[in-house]
Amino acid sequence: MADRIRLSVRKLVEFVLKEGDLVLDSFSSPSRLLDAQRMHRKLQKSRPAGYRSEVAVSAEIPAGTYLLEINGRLDGVYQDSSDTVIEEIKTTLIDPELILTHEIPVHWAQAKIYACLFARSEQLSEIQVELTYVNLDTEKTASQRYSFSRIELEAFFDEIILRFRSWSDLVAAWQKKRDASLLALEFPFPAYRRGQRELAVNVYQQIREEGQLLVSAPTGIGKTIAVLFSSLKAMGNSYLNRIFYLAARTTGKDIAVSALKQMQGNGLKIKYLILTAKEKLCFMPSTSCNPEDCIYARGYYERIDDALKNLFEHDGLTREIIEEVSRKFQVCPFEFSLYASLWVDVIICDYNYVFDPLIRLKRFFSADNQEQDPAYVLLVDEAHNLVDRARDMFSASLSKRTILELKKRIKPLLPVIDKSLNELNREMLKIRKNIPDETDFKAEQHLPETIIPKLRKFMTVTENWLVKNIKTDFRQELLDLYFEINAFIRISEGFDEHYLACYRKEKREFLIKLFCLNPANKLALVLDQVKAAIFFSATLTPVSYFKELFGCRENAPGLILQSPFPAENLLVFKAVTISTRYRQRIATGERIAEIIKVFCDQKMGNYLIFLPSYQYLELIRSYFDISAAKTEIIFQQPGMTESARSEFIDRFSAGNDQTLIGFAVMGGVFGEGIDLVGDR
Repeated sequence: MADRIRLSVRKLVEFVLKEGDLVLDSFSSPSRLLDAQRMHRKLQKSRPAGYRSEVAVSAEIPAGTYLLEINGRLDGVYQDSSDTVIEEIKTTLIDPELILTHEIPVHWAQAKIYACLFARSEQLSEIQVELTYVNLDTEKTASQRYSFSRIELEAFFDEIILRFRSWSDLVAAWQKKRDASLLALEFPFPAYRRGQRELAVNVYQQIREEGQLLVSAPTGIGKTIAVLFSSLKAMGNSYLNRIFYLAARTTGKDIAVSALKQMQGNGLKIKYLILTAKEKLCFMPSTSCNPEDCIYARGYYERIDDALKNLFEHDGLTREIIEEVSRKFQVCPFEFSLYASLWVDVIICDYNYVFDPLIRLKRFFSADNQEQDPAYVLLVDEAHNLVDRARDMFSASLSKRTILELKKRIKPLLPVIDKSLNELNREMLKIRKNIPDETDFKAEQHLPETIIPKLRKFMTVTENWLVKNIKTDFRQELLDLYFEINAFIRISEGFDEHYLACYRKEKREFLIKLFCLNPANKLALVLDQVKAAIFFSATLTPVSYFKELFGCRENAPGLILQSPFPAENLLVFKAVTISTRYRQRIATGERIAEIIKVFCDQKMGNYLIFLPSYQYLELIRSYFDISAAKTEIIFQQPGMTESARSEFIDRFSAGNDQTLIGFAVMGGVFGEGIDLVGDR
């Protein structure tokens, strides 16, 4: 693996030739990709007999100590007794004739390299290259054709490869060091904990056999280090080429980073990237992503290569490193992190970057991903969270209040969209009337089909305005609603026996939600794209239940491990029986607070008290004496920032000569994935 770098033709030419600004703020319909694919097929079918479409081409280029493997699919080939024509089709929303007057280097480079590779495989001395542009709305086409000798094309291809070599030589040298370290890597501790070696062996075996594994192992066994160690050893033996470590919370990502650092201290050479949400990374949140407004988008492609080379000097691409390099080279940090993901070995990210159809990394998980042999492994941490998260990913909602509030803002300016919103509002009122007055909630097993045509009409008229990219103070709100409705339509198209249509009435609100009960089929589509998947958690039983909801294969094994700690280390204290049922909480709150105080007074140290809700936490807090000597009390707050969460956890390692009591909420950010070592 270290002696081979794989790259598609498209990624190659974009890497070498793409220039100018980063343009993100202009609107492009999410349906355009499907429209483009349909238009490609329509044009291909319209070509004369003998036309071949989607022809695969590839080349292996010796580059010193490694091979560059370039691959791709050309749109079409005309071939007769005298001429061969390579056709590259590009879709557009503007006049195709206008594009041809301003040749786009990346497009022509892609077509010429396809032609070069085809001419090479067919031993052709001359070949014609045709670039065809087609407007998606009018279906108007415009083409331009040039004739090239194979010698010319080979020279052009060699030049592109030579320019890419300054980067690929760097990557290849790194991969050689990485693979040597992977082969020599040893477990970073003198011995395995009980059950840890069994876990590591099973993970390695399932990766090697391209399988799926569900692991239920208690806290303290060292799940993270075991699954990462085994996966890295499998990478060293060429069973995979990229690891996705998926975590539901920042704390889970931090533990993965800690495990990697532990192994790096043991000689491991690996590059990992932590993906951070765009809203957390953005340097200019109050401005648009238009290069006219954002200095980090303006001239982005002029600086991105130097930025990437600088970033590659680091092995751990954390948020801090991404921000530091992005500021230095003045590039958008979020887009830069996505770009860098193509060149790292381990990507640490939230579940949605892999499973959510709207957010997933299309560089790796899309139909047009041209990477050959995408041998990925998914390591899904605290996997019991994936079920509820997946239900959210594959569900969608409509809000009557949102529609009305936006309608008020656009009414005098956009009458066509206003009319469409009015029709939507009336349809929601009709649906609301069908819900009995004595209930505020209703769930049905069939789709509210009458609203779908109204939603599609809104999409059409709104899209016609959004593509003009007119700046207004309500544009973002309209765009948000557009994407919400687009998601609703997309979910409606897959509505089946695994869904419920839910309706909720509130005072001045009416909500319609298409709720995914069982996300298994949707998750299975992603699992089919990867080589192996390992799901692990302390609460993953019964295994058969989770295996079904994750969309795993029937033969996917489960592994249940026992706690590595001696049973006598567990001590359970039982207070007098006090009801904590919802209706009795106010009456028993003071007694609960007194029991907590008495318990914590027995020994100086750190305590974490978990309560079922913020409301209950505030009740107990009101009875708790926060002025006690040598006692500090901290509370989890709703909506805590990342820094506030870190500060909360860091208090447990301050080494104070007093008792620290932390109050937190069950199921919240401090409920799992928190590693408090030793006396912490």
